[in-house]
Amino acid sequence: MRVQQKLADLGFLVKLSKSQTCPTQLLDHLGYTIDTTTMSLEVPGNKIRDIRRLANRMVQTGKATVQQLSSFIGKATAMLGAVFPA
Repeated sequence: MRVQQKLADLGFLVKLSKSQTCPTQLLDHLGYTIDTTTMSLEVPGNKIRDIRRLANRMVQTGKATVQQLSSFIGKATAMLGAVFPA
C-alpha cells in the first residue's frame, strides 16, 4: 500500500481494478502473457487463432480489402515482440 500512497501523493491516479497488487510470475499485459520464471513473452492462443483466420480468409478469396490487410498487418506487427526473438 505504501507504493500506491506514494503514487497518489505524487499526483498519479491509481485505478485498483486495473492494478496487480500481489506479486505474480505470470501476467497478462497488452496482449502478451509475461512469464518471469522463464523470462518469456507468449502470444495467447486466441490471438494466434484470429490472425490465422484472417490469413486463411485472404488466401482463400485471393484478395483482401484495405481494411482486412491493415488489420492483418497490425495484428502481425503487435506479435513481433513475442515471436521475433524466437
